[in-house]
Amino acid sequence: MANIYLRSTDGDDLSDGSTWALAKATLIGALAIATNADTIWVSQAHDESQVTAMALTFPTTQGLKVLCGNDAAEPPTALATTASVSIGAGSVALTFNGFAYIYGIIFNGGTTNSGSCDIAFGSAFLPTGIALDSCAFNIRTINSVGTILLGGGPSTVNDDVSLLFINPIFKLGATTQIINIRHARIEMYGVTLDGTGSIPTTLFGNTVSIPAYMVIEASDLSGVAFTNLLDWSAEAPGLFTIRNTKLPANINVVTGTNPGPGGIRVKMHNCDSGDTNYRFAEHSYEGSVVNETTIVRTSGASDGTTPISWKMVSSANSKFWYPLVSPEIAIWNDTVGSAKTATIEIVNDGTTFQDDEIWLEVEYLGTSGFPKGTKLSDRMTNILATPANQAASTVAWTTTGLTTPVKQKLSVTFTPQEKGYIQARVMLAELSKTVYIDPLITIT
Repeated sequence: MANIYLRSTDGDDLSDGSTWALAKATLIGALAIATNADTIWVSQAHDESQVTAMALTFPTTQGLKVLCGNDAAEPPTALATTASVSIGAGSVALTFNGFAYIYGIIFNGGTTNSGSCDIAFGSAFLPTGIALDSCAFNIRTINSVGTILLGGGPSTVNDDVSLLFINPIFKLGATTQIINIRHARIEMYGVTLDGTGSIPTTLFGNTVSIPAYMVIEASDLSGVAFTNLLDWSAEAPGLFTIRNTKLPANINVVTGTNPGPGGIRVKMHNCDSGDTNYRFAEHSYEGSVVNETTIVRTSGASDGTTPISWKMVSSANSKFWYPLVSPEIAIWNDTVGSAKTATIEIVNDGTTFQDDEIWLEVEYLGTSGFPKGTKLSDRMTNILATPANQAASTVAWTTTGLTTPVKQKLSVTFTPQEKGYIQARVMLAELSKTVYIDPLITIT
């Protein structure tokens, strides 16, 4: 395990990097001698720049640390966040591949007048696992297609790419630039946006139609008033989840058209611009489910203060075998061996739903001695059966805006054999319909 020192002010790539006095001058120079057991110490005064593309290739296994530290000590005893690595003019890229943990470095792509500069992760045909802690990523070019690329492109879709961003700061240089999620597992925590950059129309997208998995948590994206959170029109499977995050006011969660049943699914849980801790939205090819606070059941679900329901809106693609599915509604069960009935209340404007159009699916622990789930539903038995109306209900709802409210209930009877969670989901198969559900299970 060796310490390798890096400082642009007096470093030289011909030096061996063993002390500050013999520091390397460039990150590429330091990487040329680094192994996965080493630590590259980057001076807080380091300010490296080159006009041409820069390919940062880290070791092929985990272990290397690249840390910005105060060069008053050797090795540093305090971390810093002021070192910078930049590429300059022209249509060039700053690329990251391989395995490393990187702390406290500012990465800059391009200059104001440069071409389509990119900052790209996992762009080579290499397995990549990079954790970036307290780093900043700036696209300084005003070129419309400069971007931050997270994951491999079409030529690297068979490789493993995992990216972890802890407290990152992102800045874009033009309204058409995006943070491009691609073939990778991407996790972000504590994200902020630099408000001194350009305001993008859409913050995230997938322009190359390849699979992507992304989670954003515990972040503040309110520093830039973008219009759309995600363009989900890529023809590729994926999952985009954002939760417990502050957003700008009045944004669209998705823009564009989901291309098919294998397209990106979007989940936004507990995200808002104000003090609203129940806001959520889920979007899929089959439709959307969002929170509702006007059409609500009396004495139904609430956050303790505000009554809430879920508004399910099916698309023209929802079918008996591919319904719009609500999020899970769960309740703990302590009683075994006796029959129970789970009920969810619903209301809509003017339609009496049948059991081939909407139904309740319940999963419970139905086998004694094992945590084995059993699923039951009140759906029509099979696609050739004769549908029947779901049961009418008399519970009270606030139905402001509904011309002809139709109240019904969805119920499933079952016998748990183990203690555990009862999990329920509402399935809406009738195309282009809107229904309000109370996300509170009644167990009798």
